[in-house]
Amino acid sequence: MIKTIVEWMIKIIYKTHTYFMSINDSYESSFSDKQLHFIIIGILGILMLLVIYPVFKWLAKKHLTVLISWFYVFTVLVVITFAIEIAQWYSNTGTMDFADIVAGLAGYFVMSFFFVLIVAVIAGIRYLLKKKHDQKQTELEESEKDRRIRSQERIIQAQKNQLHKMQQSEQSKQTAKPAKVIQLPDDDQIQWSSFLS
Repeated sequence: MIKTIVEWMIKIIYKTHTYFMSINDSYESSFSDKQLHFIIIGILGILMLLVIYPVFKWLAKKHLTVLISWFYVFTVLVVITFAIEIAQWYSNTGTMDFADIVAGLAGYFVMSFFFVLIVAVIAGIRYLLKKKHDQKQTELEESEKDRRIRSQERIIQAQKNQLHKMQQSEQSKQTAKPAKVIQLPDDDQIQWSSFLS
């Protein structure tokens, strides 16, 4: 099966290569095979980058950098598994089989699942510990805030008491003032005759 896929890929590459060579020849361009590889693979790479870069940028904004890493590793593993199978076919050290590639990539999928599971458990534990720490911190902050409020209330109450005492003291001073004594004239100065008449 892998041999069929490789042959199919070779046919596509051959036809594409022949097409670009015929365009080169029809316009009487003097690009060599290496120059055409340079141009075509460069353009193909930039076109792929224009598609992949926005996707990876979006993933990074969503804090999904692990997916970017996963896709990169997956791509490298696809190349490695194909290279291993082609090397086995070329060197006659094994049979080139598509099932081997699928088995290798399936191993990556399964190991990735366990990796994500372990990372998720660790992240969950960290989240719970952080939540508990934040809750204690909030309780401490609220306790400190309550303590400050009670302290301010005591200060305000003490100031009110002091003001009340000052007002009472001021009132008691005003009521304790001696009354004005009116001096009456002495008895000898009173003319009794004016009363009797």
